[in-house]
Amino acid sequence: MKKLFNQTGDTIVEVMVATTILALVLGVSFVTANRSLSTGTDAANRKQALQYAQAQIDLLRVIINNGTLKTGTTNNIPASEFCVGVDSQTQAYNVLPAHSCDQGQFQTGVSYSTSNQSFAITTQWPSSRGSTPNTLTLYYQDPE
Repeated sequence: MKKLFNQTGDTIVEVMVATTILALVLGVSFVTANRSLSTGTDAANRKQALQYAQAQIDLLRVIINNGTLKTGTTNNIPASEFCVGVDSQTQAYNVLPAHSCDQGQFQTGVSYSTSNQSFAITTQWPSSRGSTPNTLTLYYQDPE
């Protein structure tokens, strides 16, 4: 009987402490990996949104240079938000209704300010971290 009581080993308290430490380490690792993934996703989405906004600026330049869109004090720019894309009937670049140029989760719109004669190109997309959408805005002013 003496051998039964002299055995060494872990007590239940030691096992629970070890399990708690292991769970804590795994939890911190998961949170860190999740935050890193979310940051990477947001960066990739921001890059994509920037490309869509820059494409709208390039198309604005085209339709301003070919005379489809006139800037200045007398202009034919819509008062409400619009986008620039390919007109399905004429197959030419033209002003289209707002969000006609949306790409999946990315919503792009162009608005014109008559006070400083500049365009604001805004792209929105869902955030990977919350309910508030991310927004990217670029400004373009015709050099002429």
